Amino acid sequence: MSPLGNRHRRRVLLKTGPFFLGSLTLAACSQRSANSSLQTTKPSASAQALPPTPACGDDPTPPQTSGPFYRLNSPERTSLLEPGFTGTSIRLTGQVLSTSCQPIAGARLEFWHTNAQGEYDNAGNTFRGQQFTDAEGRYQLETLA
Repeated sequence: MSPLGNRHRRRVLLKTGPFFLGSLTLAACSQRSANSSLQTTKPSASAQALPPTPACGDDPTPPQTSGPFYRLNSPERTSLLEPGFTGTSIRLTGQVLSTSCQPIAGARLEFWHTNAQGEYDNAGNTFRGQQFTDAEGRYQLETLA
């Protein structure tokens, strides 16, 4: 087709496209409101059946470290800094609020995270602790990033 023909088609599409899409939307909305539930369509007889995805040949995902798991009786503390561990010290602060945006005093918060190698301490309390919010629902935690 000539470039002039393509320009003509584009011009017609630009002029009528919004009208066509608006009509299609109205028709779809009218049909949906007429039927209170959405209907699903069955695949047509001409639908192409595809073969299953072939195996990658990769090994399955190796087992990971257990956890993280909640543990009873973690120590009450506002700092998870541990001797012998290095990293960037960070301070996490926040406020616990109810669904009506009121501070929740005395809310117990549990914190735990991995070491730099991505391992949780599931036997002890390294990088693990709990604390309670103050009268205004506030908390702060110092740890390593």
